[in-house]
Formats: sequence, C-alpha cells, structure tokens
Amino acid sequence: MKNNPQLGRKVAIIGGGSVGLETAHFIAEKGTISPETLYFLFKHDAQTPERLRELLFKGNKEVTVFELMPKAGKDVGKSTKW
Repeated sequence: MKNNPQLGRKVAIIGGGSVGLETAHFIAEKGTISPETLYFLFKHDAQTPERLRELLFKGNKEVTVFELMPKAGKDVGKSTKW
C-alpha cells in the first residue's frame, strides 16, 4: 500500500487476520473528508448534517473481506483491538 496502488471502487481483501482487517480499514477510509473540510462545510451550511456525517464516515470504496475461518480477526491481540 505504500506505493499507493490504483484501486477500483470495489476492493476484495483475501484473509481476515489482523493484516487483512487493518488493510481493509485503511482502504475503507479513503475518500472520507478531513476534520478541517468538515468544519468548513458545516460552518458555511454547504451540506445537510446528514450528508456531512455520511461524507465523514463513508469513503468511496466498497471493501469486502473474505475469511475462511468462522470468525475474522482471530489473531488480533487484546491490546490491539479497536
């Protein structure tokens, strides 16, 4: 991910371990607005509060994690869970 690869709108992550979940989270955040942008848009009533909330929390990528085990994140330690 450090070379900023070209990603489509839909992204599949193979493996639901700690690395797969962290990668999925990283990609899912792409396209969200920054707190500074949120402040500007809110201050100037550029969007409805509902739309601003959506822009803040929903990126422009649809990420799906595929895991063979019954539960994803089995290898995530107690101190590293978010």
